[in-house]
Amino acid sequence: MQSSIIYILLLIANVLCLENENDYNNMFDEINYSKLRVNLIKNRPDEFVNIVKSVGTISDINNVLRKIKTDSIKHGQSYNSYISSEKNNDLLEVTSESPPTVQISEVCLNHSAAVEDGYEQQVPWALAIIDAAGKPSSNILGGSTKWLGAYDECLAVTTAQPVNGITYNFKGQYCTASLSITGDMAKYIRRITVGICVPNSCNEADVKYLINTAVMVLGTLYDIVFIQRPKWETEDKMASSEYEVKYSKKGEKASLLDNADSKIVHEPGLIGKILLSFSVYTNGASILRTEQSKDTITCINGIRFISMTWVCLGHGYLSSFSIADNIATALPKYKERISFSIITNSFVSVDSFFTLRLTPPYMLILMVYVSLFPYIGSGPLWEKDGPEPNYCKDAWYYNILYINNLVDDPKKQCMVWTWYLANDMQFFILSPLILLPLFYSHLAGVGVLLVFLLGTWISTGVVSSYYEIPAGGFAQTEHRSKIYDRPYARMGPYLVGMYTGYLLYKTGCKWRVNKWLNLILWAVFAALACLILYGLHGDDNGSVTLSNEVAALYNTVHRTIWGLCISWVIFSCATGNGGFINTILSWKAFVPLSRLTYMAYMTHMIVQSYFRLTKQRLVFLNDMETIYEFLGHICLTFAVSFVLSLAFELPMMGLEKIIFKREQRKR
Repeated sequence: MQSSIIYILLLIANVLCLENENDYNNMFDEINYSKLRVNLIKNRPDEFVNIVKSVGTISDINNVLRKIKTDSIKHGQSYNSYISSEKNNDLLEVTSESPPTVQISEVCLNHSAAVEDGYEQQVPWALAIIDAAGKPSSNILGGSTKWLGAYDECLAVTTAQPVNGITYNFKGQYCTASLSITGDMAKYIRRITVGICVPNSCNEADVKYLINTAVMVLGTLYDIVFIQRPKWETEDKMASSEYEVKYSKKGEKASLLDNADSKIVHEPGLIGKILLSFSVYTNGASILRTEQSKDTITCINGIRFISMTWVCLGHGYLSSFSIADNIATALPKYKERISFSIITNSFVSVDSFFTLRLTPPYMLILMVYVSLFPYIGSGPLWEKDGPEPNYCKDAWYYNILYINNLVDDPKKQCMVWTWYLANDMQFFILSPLILLPLFYSHLAGVGVLLVFLLGTWISTGVVSSYYEIPAGGFAQTEHRSKIYDRPYARMGPYLVGMYTGYLLYKTGCKWRVNKWLNLILWAVFAALACLILYGLHGDDNGSVTLSNEVAALYNTVHRTIWGLCISWVIFSCATGNGGFINTILSWKAFVPLSRLTYMAYMTHMIVQSYFRLTKQRLVFLNDMETIYEFLGHICLTFAVSFVLSLAFELPMMGLEKIIFKREQRKR
């Protein structure tokens, strides 16, 4: 009824204003568009508001509606059913060529795309937005580090001329982006400030995202056009010259001249080097590069990757348990198999990393994960406010201070799997107390190390015995606040790894041993590792019950023994006694994968949580189901890690090298 009244009013209003036949045709066109607008308002009022905000006039709205109707025809649907479909969540974005994203508001995204299209079409207001942005000037070392651009030109921008038949409704907005400079470079440059012009529909978060995206694109284009392309041309000329020397009569002198000319390549300056830090091409090549210096302990690459996949496998099983509809029957059957002990005791996989020191800043992952994760999924298992209590409002500062492993209250814990990072940082802070005595006196250093080791053993044993904590397995996760996360229970592998590094330094990675003694040592450490992994099989399936004293002894020493086994593998391979084990662990394919293990550790639980929480039905737990999930988790985790490394980790490392002028030691 309301729609009919609206149609009648529109008809009366248009008839009163008619003058000729064209006006009648325009009137009926307007009535058709009015019907489209009314249906859109009724079915998708929020989308209609977004369209109105993004464009300027009624005719522009009609152009958008025409595109939506065209899209409905392409999808084989009527206009009404198309706009009512829940699958088409963002009709305005459907009409744009820009891909959907959760990192930038819809209106800002469409207006930014309009600027890009307008620039390609040489529309004056789009050219003005680009022209108003600041550009690097000369005399940078002399203090010319504020590239302000044209403030008035930016504010004077109005979207008068249409782009793609649409007149957009926004103005220019002037913003500044700053980069603080420290280190040696700070003698000359304190801060670089750049003025930029963006649509006034973009907020601060939108502008930051646009800047990051633009810098990555510019960096990649600069790299390919000015750095890589000359190299490719040089290689082509060199190959051509070699061919002429071999097959033509041109002569040696001419070939030498050609080679001399072909060696002229572009040398980037300060700004060029900064752009190269964000180049997807160079950063991607850096990750995927398999060449390493001759002094690198190559077996560590394999240990890192295998340990990371083991961590992912263990957490994958735990995630599957929470969404399985046959857990009561499947888990007892699993525990009867001795091979399943590698899962129940997979928690020592993290202890492998304590012998391989990592120092990762992870605030970016925490910020993005906590703020965006609650909005990217849905389902009966999906937690409305996300898996983190109160958006980590009461917990994030514990992570920043690296003390989140000492917090007992579950409501004050954030990204619980990062307990390892807190332990690692705490051990790193304590390490000079051991390394300094080792540097000046081997005997004194070993004495201090043994004091730390005895301290961690005694404290772990006392706590385990007092609270009657079971030996290893899944049961230990129920005692996180007593023993699982605590540094006094985890420092053993770190101490062993530290002393192993000291021995490799003192021996120069050169240690020869009789082959029979080498085999005996490998057999001993292999037996110890199997004892740690499979020794609790009887206790896990209930056929054997360990006493509280035996359980306390296992909880006290098993992580240190595992660290000792990993350290032997590293020491033996680094000194040339690893044989085929070193060949496997030093496989070049592990090199790029090992570079991604830090980001993989940070993101693997996020990937698994998303998979688990978006399930519409429970799964039937069996080996094939778990294998497929595990392979999917591994591939997605490392794919996400690769993107994050390109977008954040490697650019920051590149800027650090440029700004701080750190000397790269040649091996």
